[in-house]
Amino acid sequence: MSHRSERFSALYSSCVFIWVSTRLPAVLLILCFGADVALAAIAGPADHATDRRTLHLLTLARAKPLAPGETTPMALHPPLRRNGRPRATTPFAPKPMFKPAPATPLASEPPTLTAGFPALGDTGQSIPPDTHGAASPNHLMTVLNTEVRIQNRSGVALSTVTINAFWADFITTQAFDPKILYDTASDRWIFTAMGDARSANSSALIGVSATKDPTGLWHQYRIDADAQNIAWADYPSLGFNKDWIAVHANMFTVSGNTFQKGKLYVFDKTDLYAGGLGRHTVFSDTYAFTQTPAITFDDMLSTLYLVEQWVPDDDADNVNRFRISTITGPVGTETYTPGAAFVTLSDFWGDEVRNNFAQQNGTGTGIMVNDARIQNTVYRNGTLWLTHTIFLPAGGSSIQWWELKTDGTLLQRGQIDDPPAKLFRAFPSIAVNRHNAVLIGYSRFSANAFAAAVFVFRNADDPLGTFQTETVLKAGEAKYVKTLGGTRNRWGDYSNTVVDPVDDTAFWTIQEYTALPSSGSDRWGTWWGRIVPASAEAEILFDITKIDFEGVEIGQNETVSFAVRNGGGKTLEIDHIATATDAFSTNANGATLVPGDSLILSVSFGSQTPGVYADTLFMTTNTPAASEIRIPLHAKVVRYGDFNLDGDVSILDIIPLVRALIGKDLAPASLSAVFLSADINRDMLLDITDVVHMINIILHISAKPVGDPVSGPVEIRTHTHMLSGGRVAVIASLKTTGAVAALWAEIAHYARVMIPEIIEPIGPTKNMTLDGHVDKGIARIALYSMEGQAFSAGEYPVFQAVFSLIGEEIPISPSLLRDAMASDPTGRRVSIAMFSETVPVPVPVALRLSDNRPNPFNPYRVIAYETPKPTHIAITVYNLLGQEIVRLVDRPHAAGRYTVEWHATDDRGNPVSSGVYIYRLSTGDGRVENRRMTLLR
Repeated sequence: MSHRSERFSALYSSCVFIWVSTRLPAVLLILCFGADVALAAIAGPADHATDRRTLHLLTLARAKPLAPGETTPMALHPPLRRNGRPRATTPFAPKPMFKPAPATPLASEPPTLTAGFPALGDTGQSIPPDTHGAASPNHLMTVLNTEVRIQNRSGVALSTVTINAFWADFITTQAFDPKILYDTASDRWIFTAMGDARSANSSALIGVSATKDPTGLWHQYRIDADAQNIAWADYPSLGFNKDWIAVHANMFTVSGNTFQKGKLYVFDKTDLYAGGLGRHTVFSDTYAFTQTPAITFDDMLSTLYLVEQWVPDDDADNVNRFRISTITGPVGTETYTPGAAFVTLSDFWGDEVRNNFAQQNGTGTGIMVNDARIQNTVYRNGTLWLTHTIFLPAGGSSIQWWELKTDGTLLQRGQIDDPPAKLFRAFPSIAVNRHNAVLIGYSRFSANAFAAAVFVFRNADDPLGTFQTETVLKAGEAKYVKTLGGTRNRWGDYSNTVVDPVDDTAFWTIQEYTALPSSGSDRWGTWWGRIVPASAEAEILFDITKIDFEGVEIGQNETVSFAVRNGGGKTLEIDHIATATDAFSTNANGATLVPGDSLILSVSFGSQTPGVYADTLFMTTNTPAASEIRIPLHAKVVRYGDFNLDGDVSILDIIPLVRALIGKDLAPASLSAVFLSADINRDMLLDITDVVHMINIILHISAKPVGDPVSGPVEIRTHTHMLSGGRVAVIASLKTTGAVAALWAEIAHYARVMIPEIIEPIGPTKNMTLDGHVDKGIARIALYSMEGQAFSAGEYPVFQAVFSLIGEEIPISPSLLRDAMASDPTGRRVSIAMFSETVPVPVPVALRLSDNRPNPFNPYRVIAYETPKPTHIAITVYNLLGQEIVRLVDRPHAAGRYTVEWHATDDRGNPVSSGVYIYRLSTGDGRVENRRMTLLR
């Protein structure tokens, strides 16, 4: 990835340079051409993620952990452009128009906006928001440069965390450019972002949900953008097919921000969904820029298509080409074919404007609309659909959209503009449903109106190249000037529009608009909308694909209800509603619904016997597309508290649950019988409140129903003390206004913390049970009482942990109380306020070299020492003959306490033999202290 010399550049000025990345060796392919672009298929070996972890999102949202980069507002860099690349040519080959393949048309009436509500608001932390989101049968998920939010389909917020908290383990400054999709065929969420812009720490980030529930477990991965630390990754594009998830990033040099190449990460989808190693193949292409992998709605298609606006000669004023590339071959040994097809037109459009271009009402300051790069690509019903902003007519911006065959044949295209009204449009996104109907959502600007969110719709049988009337999704509420000290009035950088996976007919779109100002500051806002096309026939609609009764208590009955609606234009007759077994039942056996009418259908389940149950809800209708409907029914019956599934609830169930909570044992898989038995409060989490519920069951204590937490918050505070001999004590105290029955805490300390010497309850909790476990510098502690004891209102210490420290130098720092949870005696979660403090460390009063610990030692020894004043210190190890073995320390020191390790090696790193050794501390002013230590191998 080194820079080419001028001679090299001149010699290969008509070549495409493609790096195929692997760990070793890297392969450079040079594809040279004259009048035509040479096409070559490149195979790349598989790699795996640099780092990976799992995250439970709802737990993170409740804990609200510290995360970097959340306090200082940031004006993120605008999408960077290509610069300084060699020129290339593309053959001019206009394609004739052909009518798309016929699809089942919808009714001719315009669609209906059936829902609209806020997604996420402006926190004052970022411009622009980078608006993006996706929809599943049960949830909406919004991802911005500021926050990540999960809502139900009515707009109720279920979970909100900062984007930096979501990616906290993988970034040093900021996660940015987020995008998310829902894989309907696999019922999984796919989330990508970039980390640490303009930095050698630059990373590509990708996460997938472990189930269809985005509030639950996520598998997260980080890929080092450039192992040589020369380039950083910007502006991801996201797509997938049945085999792969693809993320394309534009690579720029850390020094100078010069465009280097496009980099394509092709992930093994099965590996990611299984929480594997993050297996992927990386392809780099000198000419690729913002390649958009197709969001592919075809489970038989073995090719993944990528489309980009083709500007190889950097003539941004005269653009008229697209390049289609492909990924093919077996998973793990994929082949990348750049330029498998091209689309070239006879007319041109402008590619970019860099100023505050789009006009708005109430101010002379315009809004940036960036450039004409492709925003997203969809493969549906055999063709490719894509959209982008273009700068036509002159002095304005409009939306251009395309339908293409995969061989580059142009089927249709159009532009959404309105020159007489002087409207500006930008940041479009496109979606296509099963009827070949299309929706595009975007932002609209005007000197006579505030920036608004809008959409347009076309039916499959509408005239070629046209859309129906533009509709406002959310009107702008105020002017918008927000530069955070700069000159750019940022907007975008994109939006998203998706098909509703419930019926594969309706659409969801998330768009940006100008919100009312707050505290004198202009604000952006983001808005969700659901758009339902009209149907020419009766159409049965419902927001459910299967019904799961997970974790039903023995002898209890549970009911799931959902709405069945006629979304069509004729009367819907539901002739038959039934289940096959007596364990499941319904509240209706048929219905007649006129257009727009609905029915609340309920399915109930109950059993006296633990186990797994399955059935099917049958419905027959008069709709041509769904004359017979089958909805799978599934249930698990458990005994609450029976963690070990032995048919009883006892202390034998509490012990393994606590071991799982503190990380000593693996936690049971979500929705397994073990998990459901222990999740007594049915919040889909295993935590300390379930321990209290289990104890109450054993003690036959009647607990109140789980509801809002008791009044609080309860304060949990850690105090860090430096002890003699290079040890640290962390004392946790509790302040509460009511009874607390159990406490769980997670404590991290300085990176050199070892396994604690002791973790024990103190104060009034001495008679309670404390279980602790340390893994990789994190101590997890559970404090509870098998007798149902609770500590009452007051303030007192509850436990202490004493750590041994290692390392060359230890600046005393507070322990980080990363997470904590408390429960009242009824098993209700208590709100928590967490604090971490450091007790000031007195300056040492004398020069001191500690006694050896442990003694004998193997394989290493920690040497602690301290000095009352600044001085030069050397720590040297000798054998009994007085021969110097190794000098561990030899440098100036400030007054303070220090430690250093000796790993029983000489100054060349060779192991030394067992025996007695002398370690000596000597200072620059002639003071000396000696101690003995014994190595026993």
